[in-house]
Amino acid sequence: MKRLLILLFAGTIISSCDGEGVMPDGVDPVFLRHFIVGYENGDYEIGMDEWGALCLSVSKGTKVCYYSPEVAFGDYLADTVKFLRIAERNGDMSYNRTGHFVLFFLNHVCFADNFEKIHLVCTGSEGDAPWDTNHPVGSSLDDVAELHFASYADFIRNGYPDTKETMTFVEKRISELMPDDLAMIMCRDKVKLVFDNPPSSGKYELEMTLTTTDGKVKTARYTYDAEAEK
Repeated sequence: MKRLLILLFAGTIISSCDGEGVMPDGVDPVFLRHFIVGYENGDYEIGMDEWGALCLSVSKGTKVCYYSPEVAFGDYLADTVKFLRIAERNGDMSYNRTGHFVLFFLNHVCFADNFEKIHLVCTGSEGDAPWDTNHPVGSSLDDVAELHFASYADFIRNGYPDTKETMTFVEKRISELMPDDLAMIMCRDKVKLVFDNPPSSGKYELEMTLTTTDGKVKTARYTYDAEAEK
């Protein structure tokens, strides 16, 4: 909130999509046909944030952002057609309300992909050490790893009900996640990867496989250093 206030007082907004460029002045409310105004597309990566949490995100090196015609500016105008295809797939075509340009641009942004399933595997380790007694190298970690994230799917699928609760917070083991959970995931909030009783020492190679609803398979890899994660 402090960062947002600073930007408002400055009269300009720095794009949080790629960290570059300055948006034009535009703090007045605007009419919005879509509740989600932006989508991030690209490959995925797992990394530690500034607070020491493991998070899934779109890789900065491959990230492309698509914005709705109501908030697109500059180079982003070229990708409004791609935005509209995703919005139609998600059923987000009739929000038709006035919203605050700044708040929507900074917060109402989701992964372009919806997912059919996600899996996590420990593919290797120092000395071929097991993750734990029940999970040797090569094992799925779906039953001992959780994803914590926020989704706008229920709000949109239910026809934008008059409620303050526009986000659904999901905290589930990967093995319990269903396609309905894995849609319209808010990417400006954290998508956290959390483990039950992780190893106390050693390094482990992890691979997350994300299968999208249109059949694409994307992977995110991470070296889990148990000492560093403490």
